[in-house]
Amino acid sequence: MNAKKRIKIVIVEDDIFFNKSLEKYVQSVCNSSAYSSFDFEIKTYLTAHDCLRELEKDTSIMFLDYYLINMYKRTILSGADVLNRVKKTCPGCKVIMVSSLSNIQTAIELMRRGIYEFVTKNRNSHERVGEVLERLLRDELHALKQQQHSLTPPGVSGMRPPAQTR
Repeated sequence: MNAKKRIKIVIVEDDIFFNKSLEKYVQSVCNSSAYSSFDFEIKTYLTAHDCLRELEKDTSIMFLDYYLINMYKRTILSGADVLNRVKKTCPGCKVIMVSSLSNIQTAIELMRRGIYEFVTKNRNSHERVGEVLERLLRDELHALKQQQHSLTPPGVSGMRPPAQTR
């Protein structure tokens, strides 16, 4: 039996209601019946500072707000600041910016800096998040199957040989 691949998902959103709503939605997409090859770990943060303090090198996917307010710290970190740190700490992490950002130039610059996708916050945000997340998970599943296939010795298909009859 193959071990499940761990998928670590981080949500960084300072609006507690959107944060919890997004967390519940991501949990519903990442269900074990649809993606039985994966073991999901989902963490949420209300501040960029908390996220960066606990950021792990093997984080797979991050949903990141651009405008992050942190009333407890004097330094302000935007989604772009977090993106820079994420790219250094865990370069394989796919960052999806989810924001009400209306400046198209900033969105284009974020794409150049390496975000995987930009999702505008509106009443269809969760649907778009789901589409992007499912695409990422399908890609991960395909890569996992390719990896497992390449590890299978030649002539071994994983099937039992047919029973011999007399």
